[in-house]
Amino acid sequence: MAGEVVLIDPLTGDAYRAGGGSGGGGGDASASNQTIEIARLTSIRDSLPVSPGQKTMAASLPVTLASDGVVGAVGDAVATSDTGAFSLISLEKRSLGYLSTLATAAMKPTAGTNLSGTATTTSGGFSIPANANRKPGDVQGQNISTVNIGFNEFGGAAAIGTAGTYTVAPGATFAITTTNAVAFIAASGTAPVTITGL
Repeated sequence: MAGEVVLIDPLTGDAYRAGGGSGGGGGDASASNQTIEIARLTSIRDSLPVSPGQKTMAASLPVTLASDGVVGAVGDAVATSDTGAFSLISLEKRSLGYLSTLATAAMKPTAGTNLSGTATTTSGGFSIPANANRKPGDVQGQNISTVNIGFNEFGGAAAIGTAGTYTVAPGATFAITTTNAVAFIAASGTAPVTITGL
């Protein structure tokens, strides 16, 4: 009917027609139905937190989540693989396990290997071998001579002053950042180089 107002009960979904008179039946906006509706709305109001923000579980608004949803529950077991059908909480627990393992490995010092030697004016007269497991920072060195040295960490010949060769002044330190074999050269004479690596 044109102009008709229908009220919907937010809890049950029941429809009530407004304007049906105070003595109407069960589907209209009678005084009794309004009393029921007010009581239900009051119940909803009283179940809401008084103020916004984080609350304890007892003071929070209860909600229902799907038990078979992708988020999961606090008690979900750790995922046993990276590709299986697991909840996000299960996968997060698996990730956290790897994180602690990686953190422990990163902070654990190694014995290292003494890769020190003496560079000459011939490229490759002294070099350190390739290592596929080498990571940036695994090889640290210092030029302990009184002349410049150069090193090529790209697998080629070292030649001071040319592209591909780093020049290291006397007393300066350096790090190898590739997995290639590294050739060293001295600007003149011989030049001892201290190197610690893996």
